[in-house]
Amino acid sequence: MTVIEAVRDVTCSNGLDWSPDGREMYYVDSAIREVRAYAFDAERGELGERRTAIRLEEGTNGVPDGMTLDTEGMLWVAQWGAARVARWNPADGSLLAQVRLPALQPSSCAFGGERLQTLYMTSASDGMREPELDAYPHSGALFALDLSAAGLSGRRPFAFDMAY
Repeated sequence: MTVIEAVRDVTCSNGLDWSPDGREMYYVDSAIREVRAYAFDAERGELGERRTAIRLEEGTNGVPDGMTLDTEGMLWVAQWGAARVARWNPADGSLLAQVRLPALQPSSCAFGGERLQTLYMTSASDGMREPELDAYPHSGALFALDLSAAGLSGRRPFAFDMAY
């Protein structure tokens, strides 16, 4: 097995997922407040040109953390410090919808359930002070919300040769 460095100068790695067609990889480095999109060659397992899909400005809407995609190719991004998980269009960076949570630090999200129409959202309470915990008493909980949107199933953007 050969391990290669795909992205340099990472500060705080978080979300990672692929577009429904497998041609783009989405990646979050929370410290720079961006969801980046990379062209992806599934046959070679290589990243190509990079662009910013979503940028959360400092002081607004928290920090991007974990994420997932739905069948329409839209990104659902947990926004640490903003008490929300939001649905974004990665093609133009537009905000499409948001789920407000009674937890300040949403940390990730994933679709599940029989038809993949339940969005599960994790949160954290680590590092929160008493006033924040009073304002967000459900911090650290797991949440579930049934949606009309559905997650993707059975995707495998590339295969690893595990012989080493």
